[in-house]
Amino acid sequence: MQAIKIGNVEIVALVDTIEAYPFSVVYPKAELLDWHREYLDDDNNVALNFGAYVVREGETTLLVDTGWGPEQHGRLLEELAAASIMPGAVTHVLFTHLHGDHTGWNIDRGTGLPLFANARYLVPQLDWEYFGEKERRLGSFARDVAPLEAAGVMDLIGGETTITAGLTAIATPGHTPGTPACSSLPRARGRACSATW
Repeated sequence: MQAIKIGNVEIVALVDTIEAYPFSVVYPKAELLDWHREYLDDDNNVALNFGAYVVREGETTLLVDTGWGPEQHGRLLEELAAASIMPGAVTHVLFTHLHGDHTGWNIDRGTGLPLFANARYLVPQLDWEYFGEKERRLGSFARDVAPLEAAGVMDLIGGETTITAGLTAIATPGHTPGTPACSSLPRARGRACSATW
């Protein structure tokens, strides 16, 4: 866990899990160069961080992504606790996209209810439409995303969505149709700063 403060916005980087995959799978069109080796293990696997961020500004505690979840032995809940953030303190959850490695801790597996019970879940509308059409009854979408609508805690977002006066979700499609980024424009030492993640 690492934290940084920019103006009045605190950003905390969290790790849900780290998994290693073959370089050739992660970067199928890239040539393996000598300088890559410092990032690889002996089997040419690259370790990938499946993480999340907490962004705090005033009364808002925004969780960006919810990791792989318990099925992948995720530790997001432990990371949040180490940052003194209980699930009930999260006011918003923003998804960068709806792949399973970003939505895994949405639903409490014991109760079937949203794990971040006091949060509004900000779901990219284009991803909701795309994955909902393809995977509504399958895998992580059915388990972790579709129940948010039934629970009445989901807001579809697109374009620019204001979360707080200093936090805005901005559409950055590419990896998936609806991928948003979150931008902060706090004032630090009298100057505007920008952080995007």
